[in-house]
Amino acid sequence: MSATRKMRGGGCGCLPQAGGYRATRKNRDLLRKYRAGKSIGFTARASLKAKGLLPRTSRKNRGKKIVGPKYRR
Repeated sequence: MSATRKMRGGGCGCLPQAGGYRATRKNRDLLRKYRAGKSIGFTARASLKAKGLLPRTSRKNRGKKIVGPKYRR
């Protein structure tokens, strides 16, 4: 990784093999609650979308489970 490259979320760029995302108990509970039709809030829903656990809703990516850069491996 070059020194001039901008960082976009996630940890430092020194360990490219480290990182990725593993669902925490809180995220599993939120996902279960969301699927049951209960309110989880805007921020929690956006967080689950960024982690690829819920499909996106924007016109370009509607229905796709796209993982944000912070949570990629």
